[in-house]
Parts: sequence; structure tokens; C-alpha cells
Amino acid sequence: MPIMTVEPKTIDMEPNKTYILGSNCLEEPSLYNYVIPDMVVLNLPKESKKGDTLEIYATSIFKIQPQKGIQILFFATHTENSKQGCIISCSRGQWIKLLCTSDNTEWMHVDSIGNFEII
Repeated sequence: MPIMTVEPKTIDMEPNKTYILGSNCLEEPSLYNYVIPDMVVLNLPKESKKGDTLEIYATSIFKIQPQKGIQILFFATHTENSKQGCIISCSRGQWIKLLCTSDNTEWMHVDSIGNFEII
């Protein structure tokens, strides 16, 4: 899979992709889709199907922003749908995997390493 370096601070994610935030964590280039420097806002895909996944590896701080009407479940809590909630990484060196559990409306935290704030 080719690697694309992306410069903008806001990225519209695509289902079934792996994102790398910060260039220092690139170890096996053939496994990844994007190398994204610095702090960015990652928008969840506008369209997703049940079973789609997203993975984010980060050496930088990031924010996962759902589109309007999409919610992220994170253990016993969830993003605030009415307040356009989000997930924010609280430190560097983190990883998170999300799974779409309902077409176009819901993503669920599957696994992670690091500290995250759920809003």
C-alpha cells in the first residue's frame, strides 16, 4: 500500500484505513496509508458500514471528531451526540482502534493504548 504524507490539520478519515500521526512512528511503511505530521482533527467517515474499522497510531496529539448524528461508544460512556462530542488524546504515543457497529451512526472503541478524554 502506498504512503501519502498529508499536510492539512483536519483530515476526513476513510473506513478501513490506518492513520499515523507524527512521522517518528513509521516503522513498516508498507502497512500504513497515511503519515500525518503534528496535531490534527480526524473527522470520522461520513459514510460507514457495520464492520468497518479505523486505527490510529500517534506520536502527536489528536482529536477524533464524529460527523453530526454519529456517536462513539467508549466503554461505559459515549460522545455527546447533541453537543458534537469527540475523543481527544491526552498525551503522545497512543493507539486506538474503532469499529463501526451501526451503518452511518455509531462507532465503538475496540482497543487502545494511552489516555483519552471523552466529550
